[in-house]
Amino acid sequence: SLSAFSWLCTCCLHWLPVALLMMLLMAAWGTGSSQNTLRKEIVARNTVQVSAAAEQLAISLDKTMDMQRELLFDNDINRLGVTPGYYTVPQKALAMLRVMDRMRMLTSSSPLIQQAFFMAPSIGRTITADSVDPLSDADFLRCNDLCVNQTQAMIEMDGQFYIMMAYPTYNHYLKEKGASYLLCLQLDQEAIASFLSAHSALADDVLFLFSDDGRVITQINQAQVSFAPQELFRRAREESAFDLTCADGTEYLVSSAVNTTSAKTLL
Repeated sequence: SLSAFSWLCTCCLHWLPVALLMMLLMAAWGTGSSQNTLRKEIVARNTVQVSAAAEQLAISLDKTMDMQRELLFDNDINRLGVTPGYYTVPQKALAMLRVMDRMRMLTSSSPLIQQAFFMAPSIGRTITADSVDPLSDADFLRCNDLCVNQTQAMIEMDGQFYIMMAYPTYNHYLKEKGASYLLCLQLDQEAIASFLSAHSALADDVLFLFSDDGRVITQINQAQVSFAPQELFRRAREESAFDLTCADGTEYLVSSAVNTTSAKTLL
């Protein structure tokens, strides 16, 4: 009996390291499995959030852009922009007031729009929701060139983003003769930042909103990060979720979403 007990102790001592190793491996596997599960949950949550934010942004902007396209062919806007002689002087003044109402309607159609304006060289005026001002020929030519050469819905100018539409709408005509008039929307970047913050789960989340060509429309908590936005944009176009390590060694789990509507953006 004593020899049997000794044999059992010897066996236990022999197999104990193997048993401990197996327990450690199982614990490590369990920890890794838990981490993978947690990562998947975080990725899923973040993806839902950024997708919802991108979708709501798109819905708001697309609604306004639909109105913008319709107003491009509005009778008052078209006549003032192409054949202002159609009106008598008093009629022209009333038509301008009606266009102001149209601009007010466009501006109020979305909280993401800061200003809507109609630029018409034929009457030498820029009409907004609040005023009728003399048109700057230089500003019109600059906006015209941007419209003619634009490859995406959003145009960046002096750090501000615009959605510009030109009449006539034929590209070959615009390239040869330029626009008769422009109907433009200026985005409210602060309002967009507030909108994105409201869709953020954590106060210290870092958020970037890009235009389709990789320009940063707005950003939140960007001072916390030390990576280049261009690198983030490149990776986000290729992957919907990935790890990104900053220059200071801080690691971020990145989720992205692309909307495929008229106002193409990547969040």
